[in-house]
Amino acid sequence: MKMIRRNRWCGRSETGFTLIELLVVIGIISILASMLLPAVSRAKGSAQRIACLNQEKQLGLALHMYAGDNNGYFPPRITTNRWCTTLRTYYTELKILKCPSDIWAKPSTNAAAGGAARPAESAARTYLINGFNDYYRTIVGKDGMENFRRLGNGEIVIKEGNIPEPSATVAFGERDNRPGSKPQYHMDFDALDDLTGLNQNVHGNSAKSGRGGGSNYTMVDGHTDFLRYGKSFNPINLWAVSAEERNVAIAAP
Repeated sequence: MKMIRRNRWCGRSETGFTLIELLVVIGIISILASMLLPAVSRAKGSAQRIACLNQEKQLGLALHMYAGDNNGYFPPRITTNRWCTTLRTYYTELKILKCPSDIWAKPSTNAAAGGAARPAESAARTYLINGFNDYYRTIVGKDGMENFRRLGNGEIVIKEGNIPEPSATVAFGERDNRPGSKPQYHMDFDALDDLTGLNQNVHGNSAKSGRGGGSNYTMVDGHTDFLRYGKSFNPINLWAVSAEERNVAIAAP
C-alpha cells in the first residue's frame, strides 16, 4: 500500500498544493502582471514611436532627393499626383506612409483619392506635408488662398531656398485619422479645419485624446523631432516660413 508522508509539524500532505496556497500563488501572479503590463505597454509605445520617426525621416529624405532633382523645388500643390505620389519614386514601400501607432488610418475608397491609378494617395496614410500657406499667400493673395487650397496650382511652387530656417520649419507632421476627419494632405496653419486635423498627441498618451503626449515632425532640413502637444505652434510657429508669422504663436485646438 502506498504511503503518504506527512509533515510532522502540521500534518499536511506533501504531495500537492492546498486550495489556499493556489489562490495565494494566483494572487501573486496577478499582482506581478499588473505591475509588468504598463512597462510592456510603454516599451511597445516607445518602439512604435521610434519606428514612426524612422518612417517619417524616410519621407524627409525623399523630399530632399526630389528637390535635388528638380532645381530645389518641392512637389507642387495640386489635386492629382499629390505629394505622396510625386515622391513615390524616392521611397519604395507604401507602408511607410502609416505610423505603427495610428490605429485609425485606413485605405481610402474615394475615387478622388487616386484609387488604383495613384495608390499612394489612397493608401492608409498618417503623414501630411506643410502647406507653406504663409509663403503662398504672398503670391496668390489672401483672397486667392481659398481656391489655391482647393484646386492647387502646379506653376506656383515653393523652393528650399524660400525657407530661411529649414532646421526649425516643419516639413511633415501626423494627421488625425479618427472617424469624421477629412482626408488631409496638407496642413495650413491659418485654416481651423487643418489645425484640428493635425494629430499632436499620437505618442505617449494612453487616452489617445486630450493634450497629453506628442507627435513626430520632420523638419525641412531632414532631421526629425518628437514634440509635445502644441510645441509646433508655440512659442514659435514652426509651420510658418516668414519671420513675421513664425513669431505669432498659435493656440493649439
